[in-house]
Amino acid sequence: MLPSWAVVVLALAGVFVTGAVLYYRSEVARLTRVKYDELAAVSELKVADIERYRTSLLGNALRMMESEMFRRAVADWLIDPQAPAPRQTLRDRLLGEERWSNLYGVALRDTAGFMLLAGRDDLPDLPTPTTNDAISQAMLARAPATSGIYRTQDGGLFFDAVAPVVDAFGKVMAVVVMTANAREFLLPYLQSWPTPSPTAETLMVRREGDDVLFLNEVRHISIPALSLRLPLTRTEVPAVQGALGKRGRIRGYDYRGLPVIAEIRSVPGTAWILVAKMDEAEILGEAREAAAVAGLSILLLFIILGAVATFVLRHERDRNRHQAQVAMLASERKYRDLVENAGEGIAVVQGGVIVYANAVLASTLGYERAELSTLPFLEHIHLEDRALVLERNARLARGEAVPKTYSVRVRRQDGRIRWLELNAFNLEWNGQPALLSFARDITEHRQLESIQAARLRLQQSAMDQGLEQLLQLILDEVGTLTHSAIGFFHTLGADQETLTLQAWSTLTKAEYCTAEGQGTHYPVSKAGVWVDCIHQRQPVIHNDYAALPHKRGLPPGHAPLIRELVVPIFRGDKIVAILGVGNKATDYDETDVAVVAQFADMAWEIAARKFAETESQALESQLRAAQRLESVGRLAGGVAHDFNNLLTVINTYTELALARTDATPDLRADLEEVHKSAGRASTLTRQLLAFSRRQILQPKVLDLNAIVAGMMKLLKRLIGEDVVINFVAASDLYATRADPGQVEQVIMNLAVNARDAMPNGGKLLLETGNVHLDDEYAAHHVGVMPGDYVMLAVSDTGHGMDAATQARLFEPFFTTKGPGRGTGLGLATVYGIVKQSGGSIFVYSEVNQGSTFKVFLPREGARPEAHPESLPPMVTTTGTATVLVAEDEDAVRNLIKRLLVKAGYTVHVAASGQEAIATFAQHADLIQLLITDVVMPGMSGRELVERLAVTRPGVKVLFMSGYTDDAIVHHGVLEAGTHFIGKPFGTAEFLKKVGEILAPPKTG
Repeated sequence: MLPSWAVVVLALAGVFVTGAVLYYRSEVARLTRVKYDELAAVSELKVADIERYRTSLLGNALRMMESEMFRRAVADWLIDPQAPAPRQTLRDRLLGEERWSNLYGVALRDTAGFMLLAGRDDLPDLPTPTTNDAISQAMLARAPATSGIYRTQDGGLFFDAVAPVVDAFGKVMAVVVMTANAREFLLPYLQSWPTPSPTAETLMVRREGDDVLFLNEVRHISIPALSLRLPLTRTEVPAVQGALGKRGRIRGYDYRGLPVIAEIRSVPGTAWILVAKMDEAEILGEAREAAAVAGLSILLLFIILGAVATFVLRHERDRNRHQAQVAMLASERKYRDLVENAGEGIAVVQGGVIVYANAVLASTLGYERAELSTLPFLEHIHLEDRALVLERNARLARGEAVPKTYSVRVRRQDGRIRWLELNAFNLEWNGQPALLSFARDITEHRQLESIQAARLRLQQSAMDQGLEQLLQLILDEVGTLTHSAIGFFHTLGADQETLTLQAWSTLTKAEYCTAEGQGTHYPVSKAGVWVDCIHQRQPVIHNDYAALPHKRGLPPGHAPLIRELVVPIFRGDKIVAILGVGNKATDYDETDVAVVAQFADMAWEIAARKFAETESQALESQLRAAQRLESVGRLAGGVAHDFNNLLTVINTYTELALARTDATPDLRADLEEVHKSAGRASTLTRQLLAFSRRQILQPKVLDLNAIVAGMMKLLKRLIGEDVVINFVAASDLYATRADPGQVEQVIMNLAVNARDAMPNGGKLLLETGNVHLDDEYAAHHVGVMPGDYVMLAVSDTGHGMDAATQARLFEPFFTTKGPGRGTGLGLATVYGIVKQSGGSIFVYSEVNQGSTFKVFLPREGARPEAHPESLPPMVTTTGTATVLVAEDEDAVRNLIKRLLVKAGYTVHVAASGQEAIATFAQHADLIQLLITDVVMPGMSGRELVERLAVTRPGVKVLFMSGYTDDAIVHHGVLEAGTHFIGKPFGTAEFLKKVGEILAPPKTG
């Protein structure tokens, strides 16, 4: 029979064993719930981050798809894929997008997936079936789409964002394929786990036919991604159940056949299924550890209660107690190691102070752990977020339900701001209430979200804002993201020598800087340290500006600099612009460089697009002005033609009437007034013909310096003494081909125009020079052909002109002078002469700053022709020859016959070309001169001459017309050996011309 004490001991042992079993089971259930919650939290977090990453890629693809500038670049390149300029522009855009979005590659492919053009040359030409599926989906939806993960032949793992690029008619020109490297973000993120665990892992799978394909490497079997497949019949596997539609918490067996618990989630917008799982053995192991600790404690108590028998039992009790303490210490070390090595910050806050912090949190805040307990924990929280933290902690202390996580800003010891995602719980610490907080650093994630939001805001503003406003908005966004007080954007000239300020940030203009603003030029050679990025051709940080030995004085009103960061913007091998920020409260670092670099590229894209739009508008304005002048010129030429016939009759009959001796003095005076008015009308028609480029030019190779120098005395008398006139002649001036008399008319009219702009006197400067107008200049000036030119510049110090006046300056009858002070034909005449001579004229003027007219005449290779020093011999105005006159206007025809008959000539007349042929046939042997109008109905004068030359080669001809067409001239220049007289003409001028033609040739 057992002693009573043994019975008691056995009874107690039975109670204790039963309690241990029950405790073990309850611990298994509790730990299972905890692990399920952990799997759910991890799944939720990872699905959300993967969805955000995919949405960001789709957003970048949508931005390129909707970019008008990108679509134009694609269309321009597709017109001529071998053209170097459009090809390089498009490659730069693709490469810039690759760097901007941190992608493996960005390429333009055709609708079948084959490579058209890539930012880099090493991207594969052939598409994958997965990429082609995404292309088909994007084209069908006319919207961006993402592909599944796929493996390349070299073992790389990638997935794509695809967007169609459509033309103005909705036709797909190409597709842009943005390729992300799955090994850089997606797969490492899937394989990570927030806390140490020997078995936990995250799997991403998708259904393919009757199988489930594992997209990432698995933890417990060495097998590449996209290689492990399980049939759908393996329904005990959580991944298979996920492919069959199961979601949420589940028990099963994994790909190894081991029992696991799992959480199954879908990744929105994709066929991907995320499975977070953990071995049940891990849960049971932790439960056994807990039960073992509890069992040892119970056994220790049992030994204490039963240690009544012998010294041996007391000794056994002491030994077991020691073992339990060792186990507990080991367990404490295990959990301390778990906390210390956690991937996120962990802190215990008690009494308003951080009484415990792991190494991750201390590093995040920039303190030694011992220092953290010396400051109230609120000191680390950003001032604007302290109320939120206090409110959350108070609700937790009252036991209220609050969201599991929330985000706040903290201030590091060095002053930098970081974003933390907090998850806090109540606990006891050393017997007193405390708060356990888990802190995950999400600064980069928040910064990425801020950048994407800023880019979206800027894209929405791009259509409604001007260039300076858009650049200012970009600088404001960069200033906010980098906490900078100063922001600036400069463009660099094509010569890489001159910077031009385009914009400052709003804060810079409002509070810090009063120096000169937009448009200010800075020679790179004389600028300060802020152009170091140009010299070094890379981003430059100056966190110690005051200590720099090579800093230079800033312009008056410039903000004092403490520190700065400046980034160069490259297109090809040239720096096109720089973007800089300054005066951040703390030092700039590489994170700031990445932010500024992204927005610098965006700033240049916007600036380049706006520059192109402005240039296009300017060219359109020039073209409209040229077309308007051309249409007015055609009208003016037609009016001058008809008017000149009338003036010829009025002029000549008036001269005939004045030649009569029986005219009374009063009648003679009246006739003289008529003759003067007809002369003024003739001048007006000549000016209209000059403007409309329908006058007859007789060009010669001439020296422009000699022309201007020969006119200086006349100009000084014409301009007056209150205007100082100077002539600066270029040495070795090119020769040019032009009508000397017309060139003198140009100089005269420009000088008179300058004089009228200086009513109170001033300075007039005439300059000549050799210039080369290149392709770029020609592209910005309508009607200009690249090449060498002779330049004549006429500058005055007068009142200048506004843009509206300059736009109409060369229109006929447009004048800024008062009534009766000008016809408005002076500059119109200049315009017509210059254009008809193959040149161009441009004006540069500002109100109250004077004006400069620049005339460009084409260079001529021949030497200037010598001008005759003596007058030609007199030619008789009477004769006995037989003349045929062909003129459709009755009044003009009768007048010419009367003049010729009176001068002694025998005259036959014809009212048309056909009548002239018939008349000529009757008198072919007698007719020595044909006088014909150029423009006649039915048959032109040129056609008449060609018909007559068949029967009578070499017959002398005098053409006459009120304006020119291309019948006897080429662009207004008289063909060699052609005789011409312009209407209206006087009696003496006409008879002299006839006498010159009929005069016998000189001999000897």
